[in-house]
Formats: sequence, C-alpha cells, structure tokens
Amino acid sequence: MFVRKKKIKGKEYAYLVENKYINGRVKQKVKRYLGKVFRFDRSGDFPITTVFDKGRIDAIKDLLKKELILRGFKVRGDVLERENVVIDLKKPEVLFKGRKACIELNEGFLCGYTLRKLYRLGDGDGFAVANALLSAGIKLSKDDFVKFFERYYGGEADEHEQAD
Repeated sequence: MFVRKKKIKGKEYAYLVENKYINGRVKQKVKRYLGKVFRFDRSGDFPITTVFDKGRIDAIKDLLKKELILRGFKVRGDVLERENVVIDLKKPEVLFKGRKACIELNEGFLCGYTLRKLYRLGDGDGFAVANALLSAGIKLSKDDFVKFFERYYGGEADEHEQAD
C-alpha cells in the first residue's frame, strides 16, 4: 500500500491506495482517506547531526522534530504546531482544525498512518525500514541509515551496501 495524492476542486487530499491485479491489469483501490495535504517549505538547510543514543521511537521523534523545525513548526513537548496544523507525536496523529491532515515532506507524507507504521516497525529487513522512513518523509543520509538500522534492528546493512 502507498499514499496517493489527488486534486479535487483545486485542493490536494491524500489517500491510502492498494494495487490489485485483476485479469492481468492493475487496479487501484482506495483503502482509506488520510486527510488534506499541506506543504511547508524549508526555512533553512543546515546539516543535522544525528545521534542515535535513545530508544528507537524517541530517535524517530527526534528525526521528525528536526525536519519539522526546519519547516517553521513550534515544539511543545511531543506536539508540533504551525498554522493550525498540529502534529501529536505521542498519539500519533496529524490534524488541521481537528480533522485529519497530511504534510508532504521530502519524498513522502507525514500523517497518522505513516507515523503508526514507523512506530510499529518490528524486526524487519533494511528495505522495509527504509521504505517506512521514506514514506513518512524522513530522509537520512546513507551513513545515518546504516547507523540507525544497526542500532535499532541489530542487523548489518546488506552486502552491497557495505561494499560501497
């Protein structure tokens, strides 16, 4: 499943979509409405040093906070806010005036669904972890991803990753 953005009456909305093969053709089925899409530009771009010395969920929260602070969000504990868009990292949910919302970050979308997917990651392969991080809009350098994966998933990067 993946997040698809649709434009309706000039406004963008996010949906969770699943591909199915029927009679040799691909059909897309909308599984869930995720909310109105918001886009906030980065106000600055400075190198973020990533230290993974906390628990896995706290590290994910820190990565999200750093990305959202660059986009002008104000932090109050585990709640971030900008222009009536509220992100509660504890619940986890993203709301705009009390309704579901999505924030387009980098190459992904930050919404309640992608947050829960990140928090529930169990022992997975590197591909599943990388996919979950990217789908939530967290962009890590190759070195930071290897550190993250080794620290929280106890594995080593794939052989082709180590050869580089």
